[in-house]
Amino acid sequence: MFNRLKKLLQQHQEKKELKKSIEPLEFQKMAQEILIMAEVATQILPKHNQVQIRIKKIKQDVEKLQVLIQNKEFKKLPINTRVELRHSLEAAKVLLEESMHLALPPTNLLQ
Repeated sequence: MFNRLKKLLQQHQEKKELKKSIEPLEFQKMAQEILIMAEVATQILPKHNQVQIRIKKIKQDVEKLQVLIQNKEFKKLPINTRVELRHSLEAAKVLLEESMHLALPPTNLLQ
């Protein structure tokens, strides 16, 4: 009986965390963070790089998402859709982090 109660409480907590993670404010924070990372990545990576094109696409998509978040229709999106959006934002963030590691050091001197 206690195990069942514990399991129900755990499920309730997981639902609560999921609901919080797909709120528009959370998306707005994540989108802003990704835009900042994209801006930094475009500055440190060489121009005319294939990664630059990908970063530009990510920036455009995130800017579109920010407009969508401002719209009241965003809250009407199904939970599954918002979860998928969150996963794609997380994937974009990882891609940006990996692309920043490709940047050449600013100097040839060993530090």
